[in-house]
Amino acid sequence: MTDLAKKTTTPQQVRAQQTYERILEVAAEVLAEAGLDGLTTNLVCKRAGLTPPTLYRYFHDKYDLLEVLGHRLMDAQNQVLMGWATPETLRQPPQALGHSVLALFAQVLELTRAYPAGVSITRAVQAVPALHGVVLESHRSMAAALASVCQEAFPQARPERVRAMTRVAIQCAYSLMEMLFDEPEQPVELVGEGLARVVVALVDDLRP
Repeated sequence: MTDLAKKTTTPQQVRAQQTYERILEVAAEVLAEAGLDGLTTNLVCKRAGLTPPTLYRYFHDKYDLLEVLGHRLMDAQNQVLMGWATPETLRQPPQALGHSVLALFAQVLELTRAYPAGVSITRAVQAVPALHGVVLESHRSMAAALASVCQEAFPQARPERVRAMTRVAIQCAYSLMEMLFDEPEQPVELVGEGLARVVVALVDDLRP
């Protein structure tokens, strides 16, 4: 995982923790209102009632802010995924598995839209080349965790195939979610059904 300590200083004292969280809270608000280009450390300081030196004690620039916000959002999304991913879930009959995937996709979408600046954070980490590693790290981590569950569900499956299939599933899910944010006119239910068909086909390829 990315070592955030190299870029930011996570405080230990209560008052410093409160300041740290306040900075992130305001940064998310500014991002949601003004977008990536409108997010500046000076504006965050003004909104939070802090001086720039106080902010720079914890974050070097706005990209440090976005990195922490991105990690937190994807951690929340990944917790939902890993709460779903069990051997029993994956061994369900295809139709039941498809319904389960559709419900999971809807849940992650709902979480992201309800998360403070969730959609804006998703767009920002995708738009900034320096932050692509945040997304890639999350996807690889979840694919590895899901592969472990798949291997438990289907122990006869070749590990390299399991790893490839789970990585494809993760990439498809997040890409489709991003597409829905960029193209809100797309029918969520049909997009989710498309993802469900892909995941069912990938899992079927692992069944004995």
